[in-house]
Amino acid sequence: MTLRERIIGALRSAALDDDQLATQLGVVRQQINQTCRGLEKRGLVTRGMGPSGKIVNRLSGSSMAPLPSAPGRAPRTRPATLGALAEDEVKAAIRDRFEAQGFTVAVAWGRIRGIDIEARRGDERWAIEAKGEAPTDQMGGNYFLNALGELLQRMSDERAHYAIALPENRRNLGLVERFPDLARRRLGLTVFFVRRDGAGYAIRELGPSDG
Repeated sequence: MTLRERIIGALRSAALDDDQLATQLGVVRQQINQTCRGLEKRGLVTRGMGPSGKIVNRLSGSSMAPLPSAPGRAPRTRPATLGALAEDEVKAAIRDRFEAQGFTVAVAWGRIRGIDIEARRGDERWAIEAKGEAPTDQMGGNYFLNALGELLQRMSDERAHYAIALPENRRNLGLVERFPDLARRRLGLTVFFVRRDGAGYAIRELGPSDG
């Protein structure tokens, strides 16, 4: 039986996130993630944000595997703006990018305190602060400044790479464009811009020395 068939079989009884599928099927999470994304492109599986902040897989059109609900916790909502990216979606996109490059990634979902995303591969380490879509331009500016402030407090490892991850939109592009190049170079700051691209996400990287 192929991994695709095993995943579909597991999803017939419950909606499961990648970690749950990896544990249940005894397969590394990266294989689960890649296979589920392939099944999503074929229209066999849908992937959406669950109440725990993780991407949950379910069979397309299946009423047997509803998304799980957390007792006493309101469903996660997105901003009203069409196509807006929630913070946990930005985190998931960045996580998938780094895992595809062989990194081990830890994510602080939802309101969990700590580094939003920490990725390690051998001696290489990344610390990344992520923000979602803001409902107004003014709040977008606040989100940007908060991400920078939170990241500055994490800069305790001179060998690490530091970055912020933001939805790619007019406001965020303008904020980063106006941020002095000298400051980005001095901080060694990378910016990841995330946008939806079909069934997945596209990420554009602006390095410390990129204009």
